[in-house]
Amino acid sequence: MRHDMVQTEEPGGKPQDLSLPHGRITYDSAKDRETNILQEIRFAGEKQRFFDYLEHSQGLISATVARHLRVSTHACKIDERKYWIYGSFNVCINVWIDRGPDVLIRFPLPFQIKEDICPGNADEKVRCEVAMYVWLQENCPDVPIPFLYGFGVSKAQGFTHTNNLNIISRNVQSLRWKRSRAKQLPLLSDYTRTHDTGLCIPYILLEYVDSDRGEPVMQT
Repeated sequence: MRHDMVQTEEPGGKPQDLSLPHGRITYDSAKDRETNILQEIRFAGEKQRFFDYLEHSQGLISATVARHLRVSTHACKIDERKYWIYGSFNVCINVWIDRGPDVLIRFPLPFQIKEDICPGNADEKVRCEVAMYVWLQENCPDVPIPFLYGFGVSKAQGFTHTNNLNIISRNVQSLRWKRSRAKQLPLLSDYTRTHDTGLCIPYILLEYVDSDRGEPVMQT
């Protein structure tokens, strides 16, 4: 590690612990590491700001989940921040639904995928993941994966699975499918644009899978 890094000191001249995305580290330990600690410190600050944004946007998140599931906003309870699950590229937040299926909303971490350098990376990441879920749901129904209820992109556009549309919207979508088949056009997916989310960040809304049914890949 570079020894010209900025140090903060406690009273008495002792360097304070340094904040990293996944915890803290002492200066003595950090200076002997070969990794770029300065970058990790910057990521820690960006993670803090992004999580603050999500925490302050809980009302929008609840409204977005409610719109996808066709439930009341008051029926959605966002998990406390200390229970959020995050890895290298995503943060996952459980949303508990009163008398409905519990779900998990997943956001890409913009600072990890260089969204500031290449705007659109987060949208592309979500689109690729959605394509994977849709392909598996349509072509490998025996493969156990969480159900994809919907997703959103950074232009505040939300897309919902046909099962969660009202009867009029389902009938309209059914007519579109029949028209595509009749004209031998590419078949439409089961996801339809339904609403503006109010969120300016992309996300995926998935079925919550408890430990009785399976384990997250990151924990296996």
